[in-house]
Amino acid sequence: MTSLKDVLEYVAVYEIPPFIEPTHGEWFVELIGRHHPAWNEAAADLNEPPLASAMRTE
Repeated sequence: MTSLKDVLEYVAVYEIPPFIEPTHGEWFVELIGRHHPAWNEAAADLNEPPLASAMRTE
């Protein structure tokens, strides 16, 4: 599990590039990786319960 700080940094880094590049292509992934090397761990944590289950609708 990554720290709350790492997850919040990931969210900030993830949300800014779409203002420049609206797709999630190679440039987008490279940019996120450059600014947050552990982004995939933080993203995985956001997709685990309880956060992921709170986002799902029935």
